[in-house]
Amino acid sequence: QALIASWKAMRPQACGVMRKILISLENDTPKVKQIFYKAAVLDAFSRE
Repeated sequence: QALIASWKAMRPQACGVMRKILISLENDTPKVKQIFYKAAVLDAFSRE
């Protein structure tokens, strides 16, 4: 129950937190940057 309650409280901020983590990973690890670039080229994250 505590986990569900804390997730509901965090949920609005989760997107921003994940974005910061992914940007940090991309900046620190060239391999991750390549993966993100390939995914963007292939439009892997398209919501269509």
